[in-house]
Amino acid sequence: MASAPSRRKRSRKSFQPLSLRLTLIVPFVVQITAAVGLVGYLSFINAQHAIGDLSEQLLEQTDQLVAHHLDLLLADPHHVNQEITDLLEMQLLDRNDLAEVGEFLWRQTKRHAGVSYINYGLITGEYAGAGHYGENNSLSISETSAKTQWKNFNYSTDANGNRVTLFEVSEDYDYREEAWYQDALRAEKPVWSDIYLWDDNENNISLAAARPLFDRTGKLIGAIGVDLRLSQIQEYLQMLDFSPSGKIFIVERDGKLIATSSSESPYRVVNDRAERISAEQSSDPTIQRTAQFLKREFGSFATVQQLQTIEMRIERDRYFIRMMPWRDRYGLDWLVVITMPESDFMEQVNDNAKLTFLLCFGALAVTIAIGMITARRLMQPIVGMIRAADSLSQNNWQHPIPDFEVRELAQLARAFNQMANQIQHSFQQLAFTAHHDALTGLLNRRAFEQKLQEAIAKRQHSPDYQFAVLFLDLDYFKLINDSYGHLVGDQLLITVTQRLQDCVRETDPIARFGGDEFTILLEDITNPEIPIQIAQRIIKTLQESFDLNGREVFISTSIGIVLSTLMSDNAADLLRDADTALYRAKAGGKANYEVFNREMHTAAVERLQLETDLRRAIDRSEFVVYYQPIFDIVTGQMIGFEALVRWQHPQRGLTAPDKFIPLAEETGLIAPLGQWVVQQACQQMRMWQQEFQLDASLTMSVNISSKQILHIDFVSQLEQALQKTQLSPQSLKLEITESSFLSYEEITRIKFEQIKQLGVQISIDDFGTGYSALSYLHRLPVHTLKIDRSFVSRLGAHGKNVEIVEAIVMLAHKLGIEVVAEGVETSEQSEQLRVIHCTQAQGYLFSPPIPAPQIAERLKVQQLSHSPQPEQNLPQEKH
Repeated sequence: MASAPSRRKRSRKSFQPLSLRLTLIVPFVVQITAAVGLVGYLSFINAQHAIGDLSEQLLEQTDQLVAHHLDLLLADPHHVNQEITDLLEMQLLDRNDLAEVGEFLWRQTKRHAGVSYINYGLITGEYAGAGHYGENNSLSISETSAKTQWKNFNYSTDANGNRVTLFEVSEDYDYREEAWYQDALRAEKPVWSDIYLWDDNENNISLAAARPLFDRTGKLIGAIGVDLRLSQIQEYLQMLDFSPSGKIFIVERDGKLIATSSSESPYRVVNDRAERISAEQSSDPTIQRTAQFLKREFGSFATVQQLQTIEMRIERDRYFIRMMPWRDRYGLDWLVVITMPESDFMEQVNDNAKLTFLLCFGALAVTIAIGMITARRLMQPIVGMIRAADSLSQNNWQHPIPDFEVRELAQLARAFNQMANQIQHSFQQLAFTAHHDALTGLLNRRAFEQKLQEAIAKRQHSPDYQFAVLFLDLDYFKLINDSYGHLVGDQLLITVTQRLQDCVRETDPIARFGGDEFTILLEDITNPEIPIQIAQRIIKTLQESFDLNGREVFISTSIGIVLSTLMSDNAADLLRDADTALYRAKAGGKANYEVFNREMHTAAVERLQLETDLRRAIDRSEFVVYYQPIFDIVTGQMIGFEALVRWQHPQRGLTAPDKFIPLAEETGLIAPLGQWVVQQACQQMRMWQQEFQLDASLTMSVNISSKQILHIDFVSQLEQALQKTQLSPQSLKLEITESSFLSYEEITRIKFEQIKQLGVQISIDDFGTGYSALSYLHRLPVHTLKIDRSFVSRLGAHGKNVEIVEAIVMLAHKLGIEVVAEGVETSEQSEQLRVIHCTQAQGYLFSPPIPAPQIAERLKVQQLSHSPQPEQNLPQEKH
């Protein structure tokens, strides 16, 4: 290989490069190849346009033919009705002479080929009819009158309409029960009857043109009905040769078939009874699929009110559908549907295309042959170029095209090699982009799922092979993004990526799953403790500070772990389980990890069901409010109430708040629920004030979530509740835990000021459990501190924890803030609170949360007595 270039180099010194003008083979090949491609492309485009234009013209011509035929065919029965009516009104036909009427009807039936039978009936019971009847479809005359003893006589006739043989006598035939008669009398104008089955042992479907008869005074005396067998429409549709595979069908607006171009009947026999079928029940697959498609697109046939053409695809075949509403002035409203496949036109197009390509390739072959004869020297470099190009098409990028002696070919070779290098680079970039995250360079979600599926398949073939999936989510990432901007957030994600790569092996795939979520696949692990150790290492590593453009940033991560021992055969299921474990880790405190188990999935399903029930519960008003009294320890009187919501679940029964309030806050349902509780509490307090003449100092306390108070409409909603219930603002006290507003202290301060301006009091609930300084007591308009039950519960007989509680009480009194002790359960706790001057308390020692009627009973007792009645010492309920 090393000697070849040197030989070519020496040959260039001996010979000047040949001009391409001296050869013809390359231009010929390029020109004919371009011509083949261009002709093929233009043939395809022209064929598409031709098919579209041809189908549109054919559909338009076909629907015009069908509409014209329907106009003529369905106008004839009403013309016959008009002729008979005109003769009767001009008294050229005696309406009472049934024999004369029957013969005239017979002549009309014979003259009008489209009419199958003509009925003439008077209110008095006389009836005459003529038309095609019986198995041989011969003409007959029917009569019912006093002369026939009101029986219906059917006569066969000769060629002149003379009655020949009485072949049938019907004793129970009553034409007044027929649709044509009843519809004409009901409408008192020319109308069409409903489509019905013609009872002549052939079960043809028919339609009657019904027309009422009036005497000269305008009195209704009878009706005429001209039957038209709709099989004539079907015969006409079958006769239309508009498309080899196309179909035409006509339906009523309810989808019932009237006629089709197929050989099927628009009815079927079920249990010896003929029933009409809908287009969707058609045995013809084209009609059936077309009807189903139209029902999906338009909902029903009744919605199609304009002529339109649409396309439908069945598998790989394209169909053109023409929908034409057809109506007449007598009440018919049908839909004509014409459908034909594109394949009916493609055979000739394909033949033409094949012929075109054959001719083009023939020309190419002739050109190549001529070129080989006239320019044999150029064949070897061209063959070399073809081989190199073939190698490139097989992704063999290490086979460049050599230089040629012909100057133009040498330039082409260099350009080709440069293009190949660029394509190779582009393919590599595309392959990388398709499987990697653009920001971090990690695998993307799709690539990770493929890796995980490969690991699952490997475990299925080798049970000893074990792996684990870690699902990570960065805690507080949104706060950093919102505070410092997305550029800093992106830089943080890149740095996190580098630390994650340091925590695992190079062979362990890491992916950015989306946003601030990452996944890690730990392959071929020998010990189930390894994923836990790596998770602990990651948590510790990410807790170290990040230096981002001079800013020191701290974050943490929560991790969900799922092990391959769960034997799932689906990557999506494993990722779902890892996400479930991640959710459990975040719920148990951030910077934590959890290993997935089956109970977590069950809990997740139960949580989803509970969320669904909770959303329904708000709509169904399944919540009730309980009230826990707040007592003055010294006087023993109730001085206020705390409203506590309960859920009256239809299956679970009465449910405590700790079972659903966290979920309501997480899903955002706390806002409507909290607003409802405020409304109920205010209304109830107002009712008690009016009923028991309560002192204005008694207050109603309502717990408020941080998400409620941060809501933009919270203050206005609170004001509306007070106005609606006419409760004095001084009687309402909002309880807010200190941990709920410390993250948004400035916004909370503004909200507190607005609440204060309304006159509503503010109480800090669970005081002492927060992590901030006490300075906010100076900055925020707080009226009451509620000492958390965790401090009160440790007030024992030996005074344990009393110093902390006493310090809180003294601090509050110095600041002019009231103090309420929560969770008082024993007399010793109550006595110690009294000693340290904490005079307000609530708890099971005095009363658990109880329904409003029981509070009302206690208010009645309090009017008679000022001493509280301590109840049995019960376990404290968390509310």
